[in-house]
Amino acid sequence: MAKRVDLYGKHVHKNDEPKGDKKNPVLVLGIILALIALVLGGLFVANMIIANSSDGTGASRENIIKLAERYRDRGEYSRALDLLDQLLLKNPDDEEAKRLQDAILEEKQQKEAAVNIQSDKNREADAARERETLDKLIDSSRTKT
Repeated sequence: MAKRVDLYGKHVHKNDEPKGDKKNPVLVLGIILALIALVLGGLFVANMIIANSSDGTGASRENIIKLAERYRDRGEYSRALDLLDQLLLKNPDDEEAKRLQDAILEEKQQKEAAVNIQSDKNREADAARERETLDKLIDSSRTKT
């Protein structure tokens, strides 16, 4: 059995070799916690903006509406809806915020429906390919016998 040598000429034992490519669970947990912190930080900032507005109207309110529209345009429906929820908790009679909230909810539902339809089509195509493969295997096994 040949001995292995590293780049520096040292003998390498089998136990010294790195294990398989395993994901570090601490790293994965750290990434998840960082993402949660970012979302909570965003919600905190939005809450502070709303809290600084005395009655939910004025420049702060307009900025929240613009930010919610920007989130909608980027497809970040949950963030946009969270902002609008906070605004509507402060002023439930805000018609512009209610209209925007309704529009975002409908757009989100349409996008989810489109994704579901595409997923169904993909599953049907996968099932058809599987059936075709099975049919070929059956045919090839019949011709061999």
